[in-house]
Amino acid sequence: MIKQFAHMIIKVQSNTDKSWEYGSQDLIKGILHCMLEDAVNPKKNFSFDMMTLRTFHRYYAALIDPILRNSYDLNSHPLMEGKSEKAKLLMFTALHNAPNTIRTYCDVFDGVRKDWF
Repeated sequence: MIKQFAHMIIKVQSNTDKSWEYGSQDLIKGILHCMLEDAVNPKKNFSFDMMTLRTFHRYYAALIDPILRNSYDLNSHPLMEGKSEKAKLLMFTALHNAPNTIRTYCDVFDGVRKDWF
């Protein structure tokens, strides 16, 4: 279901370089994995009624802002503490890169995010 949601939000349409869209889809999948992992972790005070697009947007903002300001890299980001390797690997392509590359992945995501959030 996570894969289907990511593919619904970001459609791969590029004829020249699909990697930006695939990376943005992985970013969505990674954020959803983080949310689901927090939802089943009683220490996180996350309830299933928080599983909304608004919460998704908050996770995205909490991840991307400090990374772009070079306050954290993905491995040391507090939101990633205790997360599965799957969640980390899904976000690694988009968020563990040079700043301009991170911005490009996020630009693809932001282009569709305004329609959904």
